[in-house]
Amino acid sequence: MSVALSLEDVRVHLGGNEILCGVSLDVAPGEFLTLLGPSGSGKTTTLNVIAGLVESSGGHVRFNGEAVDKRPSHSRDIGLVFQSYALFPHMTVGENVAFPLRTRKVPKAERGPIVDRMLDLVQLPGTTKRKVASLSGGQQQRIALARALAPSPSVLLLDEPMAALDKQLREAMQIELKRIHEEVGVTTVAVTHDQTEAMTMSDRVAIMRDGLLEQIGSPEELYQQPATLFAARFLGEANLIPVSGGRLEGFGSESAKPSGTAILRPEDFALADADTTLPSISVKVITASYQGSRYRLDVDRGPGCEPMIVTLPPTTEPASIAPGSDLRLALGDPQNVHVVEEEASAEPPLVSADLVAQA
Repeated sequence: MSVALSLEDVRVHLGGNEILCGVSLDVAPGEFLTLLGPSGSGKTTTLNVIAGLVESSGGHVRFNGEAVDKRPSHSRDIGLVFQSYALFPHMTVGENVAFPLRTRKVPKAERGPIVDRMLDLVQLPGTTKRKVASLSGGQQQRIALARALAPSPSVLLLDEPMAALDKQLREAMQIELKRIHEEVGVTTVAVTHDQTEAMTMSDRVAIMRDGLLEQIGSPEELYQQPATLFAARFLGEANLIPVSGGRLEGFGSESAKPSGTAILRPEDFALADADTTLPSISVKVITASYQGSRYRLDVDRGPGCEPMIVTLPPTTEPASIAPGSDLRLALGDPQNVHVVEEEASAEPPLVSADLVAQA
């Protein structure tokens, strides 16, 4: 049965450093939440606190409102998938999946049907007798997931579960993991530094920075309406355009807010027609690369201005966007452009929270 998971002002001190500085969040029963952030942001430490592998210095972890801070990891009814999968090489696939059932003293007669059901769930039926070493990386990842789900945990924790896979397989497994989660419905918290992975799998994403939550929301909310410049930069590519006097710098058009920084995504631009009435800007192409589904351009918008990143359709005439070409780029309604108000600059992290937690 899935549970509601909550963290209340959780703090962690390690080696005299404050690694988590008061993390609070609520995860609904059956929700898939991903902790996203750079190394040192505290995401792995947060996961380890939930798992009972790192002791908090303050605050509480609750399952369905009940504090579990004093419970050891093996008593928290969690399933955990590590980055390395941590499968037992001397055991068969079936023995690996059955291992948590055996430790929970599930009768032997009941283990076989559960193992078969889990292998069907991860689409690896008939592999019970196979050795772990004979499996591919993607298959091992599925077996690790089957083992974690076998005892029907209340909470599933995933620590960079796809970091060891190549790009193509990783993308396929993101979809597969989402399918499995929707079928099982277990409350899930994952850790990753991969933005695409977080957006593909998650109901909500929590961006972390320096031991704190920067912003939490659906992938769409975080991408379209980042609350801070850090969130805007970290989730996807962003062009940051100053806004002053209610106008976007370089576009000569009005903004939704009087001042701040406008967040323009690369796909917000299009080649301007000669008679366009949309806000537009003249740029010079620095580089252009074909990426199958799009062209990605770095463009110069003038002295003293940061270059911009622009994407155009794959049908764009290559000669028209060759390096050195002059372009006129149009922007949609500037009133719909998201503007982040001025914010205080943050000091860089003094310690890598994730690395300390793993030490």
